[in-house]
Amino acid sequence: MTAKSLATVTTDLINAYGNATQHVINANRTGGERIVDTVEKRWEVALAATGPKWTDEARRQALAAQRLLGGYCARSISLTTMGADTLVQHVVRLATGAVDQTAANASRFEAQTGFSSLNPLAIPAAPAAQAASEIARQFELKAAELASRLAQENGESEAKRVTPFRKARTANKAP
Repeated sequence: MTAKSLATVTTDLINAYGNATQHVINANRTGGERIVDTVEKRWEVALAATGPKWTDEARRQALAAQRLLGGYCARSISLTTMGADTLVQHVVRLATGAVDQTAANASRFEAQTGFSSLNPLAIPAAPAAQAASEIARQFELKAAELASRLAQENGESEAKRVTPFRKARTANKAP
């Protein structure tokens, strides 16, 4: 096995972990959305149950506070998950670029010197890298399955009302 094929296996491994990490970030985003939605629903139920005891002004203030806090929560979830997603993309890009550059440098070194110094290292490392790559692919599949399942559950339980969180989420998805 050559350094190039080891580089390919290593790049696949990096990409698989990057994809799995992005699936976990999406699952985190979905979980955060569900928490905010649940808190908003509970707040509205509690406000409706205690409504007759409150003045109109107090009720308006309580709704305004809930909308404000819900908006802050929605924005913080959106910003942190988008930031984490961007960070993972950059790290994967840098890591795969480093692997590609190392493989190119090794090939250039071998071509100029006629000495294949990395080949003896690549041969025993390749099976371990392939095994790690297979584990990463399984991890990626399970993370994708989890994120998909959470998104489906969230879609089935979504209410028809528009909350500040949904407004922020829709605004972030707009091109």
